[in-house]
Amino acid sequence: MFQLMIYHNDDEACEALGEVIVRINRHGLKVVHTTYNFAWEEYILVTQGTQDQFLSWHKECMEGGPAIDEEEFLADLIPVVNLTAA
Repeated sequence: MFQLMIYHNDDEACEALGEVIVRINRHGLKVVHTTYNFAWEEYILVTQGTQDQFLSWHKECMEGGPAIDEEEFLADLIPVVNLTAA
């Protein structure tokens, strides 16, 4: 299981926050925490899932854009310890 913080600004994005969450969930990722940063006027979404789920989501987000460096993207994921498996 891995975690990634996603930053979302309604004014700069092509999608509303709800649409972003639907896209994230469509790839099997789970939003575990959402915070609004008033200083930066953006939402911070803490998401969790597998590397494959994150890669699938990222590829969709970058569709039509520049090629992605998969290794660099995956290096940004933070491993999460599953305490319930212990």
